Amino acid sequence: MKLLKTLLVLSLVFGISLNVFANDEQNASSKTQAASEKEKKEEYPKFVLKDIDGKKYEIKAVKWGLTFPSLKDKKAVAVLMFGEHCPPCLKEIPSLIELKNKYKKDFEILALQVQDGIDKKRLKEFVKEHGINYPVISGRDFMDFIYYFASKSGWRGSVPYILLFDKEGHIHFSNMGFTPEEALESAIKDTLGIKETPKENNTSAPKIKIDLKK
Repeated sequence: MKLLKTLLVLSLVFGISLNVFANDEQNASSKTQAASEKEKKEEYPKFVLKDIDGKKYEIKAVKWGLTFPSLKDKKAVAVLMFGEHCPPCLKEIPSLIELKNKYKKDFEILALQVQDGIDKKRLKEFVKEHGINYPVISGRDFMDFIYYFASKSGWRGSVPYILLFDKEGHIHFSNMGFTPEEALESAIKDTLGIKETPKENNTSAPKIKIDLKK
């Protein structure tokens, strides 16, 4: 009888121990699964945009901004939200063309047309009319990127809106509304690591030319 009681007690003890370990294992498994789910949630999306000529541009989101794997040779990339019927957008196009020409080796602009009612055919005509030399993308075809961009940057749809990223995806410049050429060029130089030389302040007296032949 004593043996039976001992066996019964031992079985209860081991039964409890097994339940404890089983619970611990379940808890550990749940924690691992939760950590895995958290990692999945922290994965940042990738996007592939096409310009009006069909060229693809891969954009990869990172914690601090955006990177551009298909433009890996560029040290600075601007993402511009603009509209065809937006006066300040039209006003800054010549400056953007000039800056693209000036820094084309290291600098690119991805311009997304985000106003309604503009199809690709009209957008191609618009690019040709203005002599635009940087990629132009129909934003309506890539709303997943537009929504992500807006949610992370705080952009609410006003145009023009520009963000300038470095090679690692950090934002170096942002502006809502018309961007003066000097302001954007200064930001581009800063991103590219080009030091601006201070302008010389020439306060010397003007030279007077004397004609000794008289």
